[in-house]
Amino acid sequence: YLTGCANSRDAARLYRDIPYYDLFQDQFDRFPAHFHINCHPGDRGRGIGAALIDAFVEECAPAARTGVHIVTDPTARNVGFYRRQGMDVTIRRVANGRAFLFMAKSGSSLSRGA
Repeated sequence: YLTGCANSRDAARLYRDIPYYDLFQDQFDRFPAHFHINCHPGDRGRGIGAALIDAFVEECAPAARTGVHIVTDPTARNVGFYRRQGMDVTIRRVANGRAFLFMAKSGSSLSRGA
């Protein structure tokens, strides 16, 4: 599945529910769209995740075409997947003793494989 929001600023109510959400609000103008994706381990490596991201970008246009981001753990296995999807902007920050990694790509690099 993939779930997301075309404009992170419009989701400000999440600030109180997601502890790291406001850590990266200074990036929302440049990368307004955000998403969370999960794929069953048995189905990974088959292009499903990349296809979901492509569909999300199309659905959220034009906001997602400006830029899109995710937040993950800097040591998570999915970091490599996001890099392969072109998310070349990375910002690491810490909140309450826990590290978070913001990964993003701008609108100019949103097509698959860019």
